[in-house]
Amino acid sequence: DPSDIFEDILPTFAIEEPQFSLGSNTNTANGLTPDKAPFASVDPVEAYIDSLPNREEPVVLTVAKDSQSLCTVMMLINNKEEVECIHNSGSQIISMSAEIASNIGLSYDPNIVLNMQSANGTMDQSLGLARNIPCTIGDITIYLQIHILWSPAYDILLGHPFDVLTQSMVNTLSDVETTITITDPNTGQRCTIPTFPRGKSKRNNR
Repeated sequence: DPSDIFEDILPTFAIEEPQFSLGSNTNTANGLTPDKAPFASVDPVEAYIDSLPNREEPVVLTVAKDSQSLCTVMMLINNKEEVECIHNSGSQIISMSAEIASNIGLSYDPNIVLNMQSANGTMDQSLGLARNIPCTIGDITIYLQIHILWSPAYDILLGHPFDVLTQSMVNTLSDVETTITITDPNTGQRCTIPTFPRGKSKRNNR
């Protein structure tokens, strides 16, 4: 069974992914015929197993998990409340839910809004921009520009501006332990902070 070779051991070989011609074989899956699909890709795992000499055990492969928990950090916002923040370098902004902004009494400028398109094509508009908000992670305080959103699926999202400001470096030590090293842009002080799977920070587990 090809699934038996997927274990946590590093591979020691490279698998090619060749193509083969269907030729005159019209008895193919999904009714493919030479005129409709003259070439088809070969599954690399199956090709590797088929290439092994008789009775030779396949080399065990390391593969990625089908999903991994999002990394979060705890951050003190505006010297009032510690909030779970999702770190996502793929976002172009730093954003916060309106509920969290209301809870900590955070004011924002309603004249600075963004029009955001979701994956299904619908348009949403941000509520405004909170400027120069003091945010403390570990021993470092930074000042962030935070867009307020009506009902996102998170409390705070730390996007790429956070990475640029703090020169952040993500250190993945294992599949369950990741840290982020940040630098204070004003003092040069550096700090390494732990991350937690979403919803499993020490604060949430109290």
